[in-house]
Amino acid sequence: MSLPNVNSLPDPPTDGISALEFLPSSPELLASTSWDGSARIHNTEGLSCELCQTMESGPLLSLTAQEKTVFTGGLDGSIRKLDIET
Repeated sequence: MSLPNVNSLPDPPTDGISALEFLPSSPELLASTSWDGSARIHNTEGLSCELCQTMESGPLLSLTAQEKTVFTGGLDGSIRKLDIET
């Protein structure tokens, strides 16, 4: 059995990644949250960071992606909506 390919994306978070999910409307866009409090959208085809937003809730523990919106769950118990089109 061979090892999986490892791909590095630009502008990675400064702490551990807590969640990953591809956007249903754009399967090349990968949303992530991190313990550094940031939500990121990476283009996996162009290998670029399309968006990086630091939330005020501290570490982000979860996310869900719907079309052009990402919802994040923070360690402080907050749920925040991130519209990636604006």
